[in-house]
Amino acid sequence: MFNKILNILLVEDNPDDAFLIGKLLTASLGSQFELATVERLSDACTCLDSNHFDVCLLDLHLPDSVGLDSLLSLHNKNPGLPIVILTGLDDEDLATQALQLGAQDYLMKGQVNSTWLKRTIYHAMERTRLLEKIRTHEQQMQQLNLLLRDRLKRRTTAIHQMHEQVQVLKTISFIDALTQIKNRLGFDQKLEQEWLRAIGNRTSLSLIMIDIDYFKQFNDTYGHPEGDRCLKRVAQAIEAGLHRPQDLVARYGGEEFVVILPETSETGAIQVAERICTDVRDLKIAHLTSPLCDRITISLGVATSMPQDNELPQDLIVKADQALYQAKHQGRDRISCDRAIFKESII
Repeated sequence: MFNKILNILLVEDNPDDAFLIGKLLTASLGSQFELATVERLSDACTCLDSNHFDVCLLDLHLPDSVGLDSLLSLHNKNPGLPIVILTGLDDEDLATQALQLGAQDYLMKGQVNSTWLKRTIYHAMERTRLLEKIRTHEQQMQQLNLLLRDRLKRRTTAIHQMHEQVQVLKTISFIDALTQIKNRLGFDQKLEQEWLRAIGNRTSLSLIMIDIDYFKQFNDTYGHPEGDRCLKRVAQAIEAGLHRPQDLVARYGGEEFVVILPETSETGAIQVAERICTDVRDLKIAHLTSPLCDRITISLGVATSMPQDNELPQDLIVKADQALYQAKHQGRDRISCDRAIFKESII
């Protein structure tokens, strides 16, 4: 059963009981053990400081400690040491409590034989070994859980950061880098949404196509950096002229802009167009090579539709583009609807 010399600590103040335990150990283990016997708990603690023991046989009635305090002291001193309680016939309840507090087994004095003693020592050591193995496994599992939790947290954080980056990239993909308003892609998305909403709500939807008059000549005269600044200021002026959250301005391409006006009639859209036209003129961006006047002006095409299931958003874009062409064909610096010229600006 044992393949090594066992170091056994016997804590027993009764010489007769200590002698009997020694004889039983010799009978059961032969020469496969070394026994250290002490009578006091303090001496047992001293022994544990300087020696390794495979098992401890502990009497609960000692000169300097009585009852479960003896067990607790030794258990706290050396948690991995198997402890077998030695108790009298009238102390079985106390021994049972000792098992609950960490003792591995107990022996009733006067009822111990060599076989029983050997088996008890072996089982105590084996249970301690298994408990230590379980504790080690639990610690490993806790460490693994902490590691997995940390990895999961870091992965969740990484996924969250990636999601945020994707959202940023999506946002950037809908924004014009120069003017910081919606780009053509952002316009297409918004128009599709408002078109479907207008069909569902049976409401009107208006577009305003806007073109900066003679912008090529402006670039040729003042240079592209000034041209970029002009585009930014015009975009800001158009955006400032939109007073509802659902309205949107986008850069349609080059010097062209487009405004989406949900739930807006043709009359309402023309009013917005007039305001934008005036606001851009009031920027007083010098354009001395313009055939129209000494400042930047714009041409605007207005189109309104009551979207139907059998129509496409592109149909409204075509109407607004035709109205813009009409405004430019009639001399620029003016507003045109998709049916006729509405207003000429005074030059």
